[in-house]
Amino acid sequence: MLFEIYVNKDSFVHKLDPRVKLMWFFCVMVCAAIVNSAIPSGIVFAWIIFMAILAKLPLKRLLLLTQALAYLIIVCILMWPLFVKSGPTVFEWDWFKVTYNGILVGVGMGFRLSSMILASAVVFMTTTQKELLESLRTIKIPEHFVFATVLTLRYIPSLMGEWKTIAEAQACRDPGRGKGIVGKIKRITSAIGIPIAVPLIHRVAKMTNELSLALDSKGFNPNMRPIPYKELKIGRRDKAFAVVSIAILMVYILARFLIWPQYMWIY
Repeated sequence: MLFEIYVNKDSFVHKLDPRVKLMWFFCVMVCAAIVNSAIPSGIVFAWIIFMAILAKLPLKRLLLLTQALAYLIIVCILMWPLFVKSGPTVFEWDWFKVTYNGILVGVGMGFRLSSMILASAVVFMTTTQKELLESLRTIKIPEHFVFATVLTLRYIPSLMGEWKTIAEAQACRDPGRGKGIVGKIKRITSAIGIPIAVPLIHRVAKMTNELSLALDSKGFNPNMRPIPYKELKIGRRDKAFAVVSIAILMVYILARFLIWPQYMWIY
């Protein structure tokens, strides 16, 4: 495995009960989903960044993720003003019109999508697979779903490693592809196109066949409940964190539907 999702650190977030972190993830998802304006969505995004800093996650790995999120925010800022025409006009040329509300919604939508992606990354980077799976079992999730989650978490790093290996092999076959702007564009398009997709699909099919043979040879039964390796306990720190997360969620719900409904949701 060339990549691993979990980052082993001694931090406040790592020590939280995995069920509490799943509850925090749910609170973040709801807060991000019920608003689309720039400031409330940005506060949710800042909340997640604060959790990442509190978890002492490596800056290099977060920068790789935040760079992709920056492109997502830019696309939302450019696209949403084309659909939202309410509010004061900021720029107008012929049929093209950009409004203040359109910019707010564009920034808010960018923060919303980025928050959903970054929050899931924080949970997976601070929770081991065993803790996450055991927490799913304690909340009575069906064993079939738990087993599917095991396979997904196990093979995501492997697929990332396969993709990187294939991309490096393709780059070695054409070393001049990365020179100049045109070469960089060709390299980016080839990294997400047929030269990468076909070998990767072949590797996935081979890995799936090997996995099915291994499970069949070991007489795997998905209905058999394994013995838990660790008993999860919720302490005072977990309860305090859960109360704060629920309180923030309730503030967002009240503000969205009772206090500032037009400001939190602009169209």
